Amino acid sequence: MGKLLMRINKRNVTTVISFSALALLLTLCLYPMLGQATGVERITIKDALSWEVAQGTPSTDSQENTQVEEEGDLDSKNNTILQIKVEGNRRIETELIEVSVTSKVGSTLSTASVREDVKKIYAIGSFEDVTAEIDRTENGIILVYKVKEKPIIADLRITGNKDVKSDDILEVITVKEGKIIDLNNVKKSQEVIGELYSEKGLVGTVVDYEIEPEGDGTVSVIFDIQEGKKAYIKKVIFVGNEKLKTKIIKQGLYSKPKGVFSFISKKGLYNLREVQNDSERIRTTYIDNGFLDVKVGKPDIDFSEEKKGYIITFKISEGDQFTVNELSFDGDLIVPVEELQEILRLKSGEVFRGSLLARDITGLT
Repeated sequence: MGKLLMRINKRNVTTVISFSALALLLTLCLYPMLGQATGVERITIKDALSWEVAQGTPSTDSQENTQVEEEGDLDSKNNTILQIKVEGNRRIETELIEVSVTSKVGSTLSTASVREDVKKIYAIGSFEDVTAEIDRTENGIILVYKVKEKPIIADLRITGNKDVKSDDILEVITVKEGKIIDLNNVKKSQEVIGELYSEKGLVGTVVDYEIEPEGDGTVSVIFDIQEGKKAYIKKVIFVGNEKLKTKIIKQGLYSKPKGVFSFISKKGLYNLREVQNDSERIRTTYIDNGFLDVKVGKPDIDFSEEKKGYIITFKISEGDQFTVNELSFDGDLIVPVEELQEILRLKSGEVFRGSLLARDITGLT
């Protein structure tokens, strides 16, 4: 079990000695009360999610004035929680944070509960740092959760784009002005922009992002795009199709060579994702023609400098073609079998077709 690290920073207690005897007397009389207020032992309970706790080793800059205590070491002191405070929040309501806290005033401090509280506060999704501290007094402790809010996106910019409109890009990304910055969303939006360009056939597009602090808890996010060039498919090759004609396989595929009017129809525009999906489309076509054991590999994609475009090759292992041996009905039938068989489009002795089977099932239900 990993150790819980506690950083103890004792505040210096400064006593001002007056030359007046009366002042000295007052100081001596009030010292016990001042000791309770200023002689507070400040303990920072390291975040349960931080690497220091995970490693069980304090970092170099935290070794000074640092103690490593086992959870049980606190039992010898008065660990009754007198008050629970939240510090550092500006936009997020304190009440929202307090709802996530399981530790209660009047209960005994539990480091396990504090760990869980820190995790739950993190889970709100609005904070980039959460720590727990305790102010120890003679009568008990004050539990303090210190938070640092994630910045708000004040400005969102798209630069470098010419072939794709900014509005089209803003429509597909999840990063929005006025929202809390989330690095995962920024990276995801970076990928989505790249996919958008790929769908439009602009190969070699590079998307970078920058996050710039603007002050007062706000940032700017800039997506900078270096647009690639449009690329087209010049040739599509099928290898291994001996039983099913090429013209049947081509039906419904995205992968088609560039034509004369491709600048209008976008026929032949290279899109990696759609080209890869064609392997499954070919497999579906084969199954619908009775080749239930067909195997279609991932397409081989080569760029031809001579043809100034891509050559796509699909390798197919057809297998055997299956026919329907027998069609039968089971259950309580209210219609004679002969009438049901007349409704069916899939017939005994014919090539098995998955599409016809699906239609027949729909028609009978």
